[in-house]
Amino acid sequence: MRHKSKDTSLTTRYRSPSLRLPWWDYSQAGWHVITICTQDRQCPLGDVVEGSMVLTPAGQIVEEESQRTVTVRHNISLDEFVVMPNVFLGGLGFS
Repeated sequence: MRHKSKDTSLTTRYRSPSLRLPWWDYSQAGWHVITICTQDRQCPLGDVVEGSMVLTPAGQIVEEESQRTVTVRHNISLDEFVVMPNVFLGGLGFS
């Protein structure tokens, strides 16, 4: 009999319960709100200075690649998005 070990890989360690709707067909076209948080909530993407977001070089890459995604991925539409110090939020349409 094989001994079961506790799986501590990243796929299980940081896995939260699925928020997918069981009745929704995710293979169909539609709009999704994407939220990506940085590791440990660090702020590598920029800082708020006098009420305005000032992007770091990493934050500039995130912004540029977000805008570029619609030209290199023809099945994706980009609605509004925002790069914050430790979060990217965006509306993506998949066709």
